[in-house]
Amino acid sequence: MKSAATNLKAAMLAGCTLSAILAATSAHAESAQPIILPRAEQAESGSQIETRTAAEAYLLQRLIAAKTVTRNGMRFPVYPAAGLGGASRGGSGCTPYDTQSMKVADGLVKQPGHSKTTTKSSQTAKYAAPNYQAITWWEFTVHSIANNASYTTAQTPAGYSLISSSNFQSTQSALDKYITNLNIPNVVKFNLKKEIETAVNNYAAYADEISTSHATLSWTGTAAGNGILSGKSSWVEAHYKVVLTCVPVEILDKNELQARLKSWIDDTADEYSNWKDKIIYDAASVNFELIDKLRFQKVVGPRDIHRERATPVNRPRQ
Repeated sequence: MKSAATNLKAAMLAGCTLSAILAATSAHAESAQPIILPRAEQAESGSQIETRTAAEAYLLQRLIAAKTVTRNGMRFPVYPAAGLGGASRGGSGCTPYDTQSMKVADGLVKQPGHSKTTTKSSQTAKYAAPNYQAITWWEFTVHSIANNASYTTAQTPAGYSLISSSNFQSTQSALDKYITNLNIPNVVKFNLKKEIETAVNNYAAYADEISTSHATLSWTGTAAGNGILSGKSSWVEAHYKVVLTCVPVEILDKNELQARLKSWIDDTADEYSNWKDKIIYDAASVNFELIDKLRFQKVVGPRDIHRERATPVNRPRQ
């Protein structure tokens, strides 16, 4: 605990970036111990608002990092268990870009020797993706084919009814208003709104990718006789290799998207409030240049800080 607090203070006093401060305190993420934060000593009169706002910003960002997952360069929320239970469509429980590979529709069609040329054997092997999954890549492989055999392949689009662009936008607007009415600091509102905007945009982009996927694959093999006097058999053996990818309920149902994102907002805001109560300000002086840098980080929101500042910060004399 003492070492972590010392590292944090050193990072602050050295004028490190917000990400460096987050790294210096990452050991506290799973700890029940209080979080030690430096504060600015005011020799005369002044406000602690700026320093406190910076602390609130990095505390929230640490929580957001623990409650999101990055896949294929895009960040998505990790929902609390309660947020998944109310899915009216059953809920997929998977995350965008969750994939699995497998061999499917493995089959053999054969016609024995000494069969009339008019005699044919035909068989179709088919594979259908499970609910909340789509075939995003496939490859058809023929193991062997001989003596008057043939095959055809077929694929059908996934056909999921995905959320429209306008519904993604209206969902974001509704959640933006919801966050505005929460009883939390402005800097927290600012960050939650940014995170929801990112999530909705990423879900929309993911929906565009899934729209070109497939639901079923099939192939039909036909083996024909080579004549009564011929002892040659006819056959074709083949299979598909596929990659199944998650189709989360968040891109299928507008109401579910809004409900799940709202549960994520509530869970993050509640945990933020619980952690905030553990913050202790020690008597160390803080580098004011660092605070200026933090003010202009996107994560802090300079407008929010300016609006909250009670009085100008009095810089200590050098």
